Amino acid sequence: MEPVTLIVSALVAAVAKLAEPAVNDAYNGLKTLIKQRFAGNAKVEGALEGLEEDPATWRKPLETALAQTDVQQDKEIIAAAETLQKVAGHETAKVVVSGNRQEGGEGNIQQNIGQAENSTIKGSDGQ
Repeated sequence: MEPVTLIVSALVAAVAKLAEPAVNDAYNGLKTLIKQRFAGNAKVEGALEGLEEDPATWRKPLETALAQTDVQQDKEIIAAAETLQKVAGHETAKVVVSGNRQEGGEGNIQQNIGQAENSTIKGSDGQ
């Protein structure tokens, strides 16, 4: 994946998961590196700030702004983007049902659909 695409894709993927501490930390780390490296570049700074508020609108402007820089040569930013992408893209799904915690493996998602009205959900111990 091209470095600019990697960086922006990682940031966009993380925006929806900023409530997760690991994602938030990795996101802020990458964002800080970009801000430090491109301080004074109004296009990069503006698009980076806008991305958090509206990723669909600001994704392309950030890609364009970063493509006009030498970010492709910045190994620290690229490494931070790779880390963010891993953290944001491969979180373990955790579901709590009637006090029982169920964990899915990497990339697994459990979705329970149905009516709970007049229903009793029992744990694996039958209670």
